[in-house]
Amino acid sequence: MVIFTVSEKLIKSKIFFIILAAFIMVLTTLMFVIFHDDPYTAEFEGKTYSLRAGSKEEISGFADFFGLKIADEPIGVKNIIIPSNFNDIYLQYNDIQKQIGLNLEKYKGQNCTLYSYEIISPESRKGDLLNLIIQNDIVIGCDISEKEYNGKMFSLGDANRAV
Repeated sequence: MVIFTVSEKLIKSKIFFIILAAFIMVLTTLMFVIFHDDPYTAEFEGKTYSLRAGSKEEISGFADFFGLKIADEPIGVKNIIIPSNFNDIYLQYNDIQKQIGLNLEKYKGQNCTLYSYEIISPESRKGDLLNLIIQNDIVIGCDISEKEYNGKMFSLGDANRAV
């Protein structure tokens, strides 16, 4: 028969280290929750919105956040590559993204898909296009394009402003 004996001092020190380890785990989890930058959300005018775009419902919810109702199906889908070096046009386009809490800088040189949806309301934007740049079911960029040939491009932050 084998008998193990443990001193009271050792037991107390183990309990101390277990409590310390638990405290560190709780503190780490709390710090992660507080400071974690959720890649699936962005902020606009102090409100957080979802960037998830893996389903019709998520895409519709994204548009709804900006006061837009869109057609159920895209009228255009094409693969694109975000340029590795931004020219003046892409710098201006990225400024449109920054207005609503997005930034294409971290996607330079990467493949994405551009989806174009017809806007059905509000009336002032009816027929215009909501363009979504999506990568891995996440919106990484977007704009509103006027329906006219060579029409203007707007930030979604301007979606409900008078045309």
